[in-house]
Parts: sequence; structure tokens; C-alpha cells
Amino acid sequence: MNMHRLSGLMRKEFIQFFRDKALIILIFYTFIEIALCGWALTLEVKNMPMVVYDADRSVESQSLIADFARLESFDLVRQVDSPTEIEGLMDNGVAQMALVIPADFNCNILVRVMNISPILGQCAI
Repeated sequence: MNMHRLSGLMRKEFIQFFRDKALIILIFYTFIEIALCGWALTLEVKNMPMVVYDADRSVESQSLIADFARLESFDLVRQVDSPTEIEGLMDNGVAQMALVIPADFNCNILVRVMNISPILGQCAI
């Protein structure tokens, strides 16, 4: 098939395609829907209200809280004094996320970073 016949066939198909208005609308709708869904379905979290319960109150846990507060993804709403307050704040819509830092947070970090067993013994005392 030579190029002249191929271009004539392509021209005929394009003309035939653009005669069917329903097909054109369907194709444009599909492209618009794909573009809107791609724009709307981002998985990026921004300004999620967060409460913090810090049972350890060590320098490391305070540093972790400060790191979370600096992030654009989370909005530190409140630090609570007991873990029972968290559920009420989440039920009332004040917070959508809770960061709970256990009492042995500092010791666990030391053990994992240093990977030395004597530290475990010192933290357990």
C-alpha cells in the first residue's frame, strides 16, 4: 500500500469518526474524567490535626514531637496528659491522628541505635 492511499484512508476514517457526535462526547468525557480523578486523588496528607501523648518526656521524645510539628503534613493541636483523652478528642473531631510515645521510648532508641546489650540492662533498672 503506498503512502497516498494510506493518507486517503486515514483522512476518510477521521471524517467518519468526527461525524459521530456521541462517540466524540464519550471520548472527551473519558479524558476529562481521567484528568480530574488524577488531580483529585492525591495521597498527600496536609494539615492533619494531631494530638500527642508523651509518657516518656525525654529529650528524644520532645525532639520527635518537634519534628512532627515542623512537618506540613501534621498540625499539632494539643498535647494530652493521659491516653484516655485521645479517644474523646478523636471522636469530637478535634484530631484525626494521635502520636503515642511510650514510657520506655528513650531506652528503646538507645538499644536499637547502639545495639549493645548492657544498655538494655541499664534501661530496665
